[in-house]
Amino acid sequence: MIGEFLSITDGSFVAFINTYRNAFPPTCNVEYQFIIGLLGIVTNISATPEGREFLITDTNGKAFVQKMVKLMPTLPLSQGSLSLKRLMLMIFYNVSMNKTGLQYLFESRVSDVLDCYLRNNSLPDETQFLCLRVLQSMTYGLMNPKYIQDLTNTLPISRIENIATSNKNEMSAVAKQLAFPAEGHEFHILRLHRYHNDEISLAFVTLRTVEYRFALCSYKIKAIVRDNRFIGSILFNANS
Repeated sequence: MIGEFLSITDGSFVAFINTYRNAFPPTCNVEYQFIIGLLGIVTNISATPEGREFLITDTNGKAFVQKMVKLMPTLPLSQGSLSLKRLMLMIFYNVSMNKTGLQYLFESRVSDVLDCYLRNNSLPDETQFLCLRVLQSMTYGLMNPKYIQDLTNTLPISRIENIATSNKNEMSAVAKQLAFPAEGHEFHILRLHRYHNDEISLAFVTLRTVEYRFALCSYKIKAIVRDNRFIGSILFNANS
């Protein structure tokens, strides 16, 4: 049941991005709200140890995570895309707390997504803060030389240093834990000490997504796609 839902989410998400690749509709748009609702449910699924384990071991779940990693750098820079980006980063954070999920994120090159977003000074602080939190989780206890080298070669270290020395409270505090100047003024990723409240997964909960979530117990969502364009959805009784 959940695997089927993840497959529908994957298809609906890709169709939506292909349709609105250049400019997202207003956040009040029905299609946009539907996609936000779907990703909100996936965020909730990934917020529990069992949920993120299923997400990253299920074929449809892995495919969806890979699609997010691939498509996230292509999303428009408009304000309307921020809600979607926030949920995607929250899912990456939650998945990174799973050993298998962490490896999958590295292999899927999520570091390229973080690099793209951290280099973009036009993005709001909240988006870049979530990028730093994902990076914080990914580097916690990291021992694999291959992954450490990949991060140091990919990430905008000077940008992280600037954030660390700025007066942006939590954002600066997280950045300070990520990198430090070593001899020769090179930067190296630190193995982090996680705050106690970092053990709590990020979750997206609204009345709308809760209603969808419980509806999935006895109902299914059918996405309508025509010529690669997301048209809408139908919620129908799975027992009928």
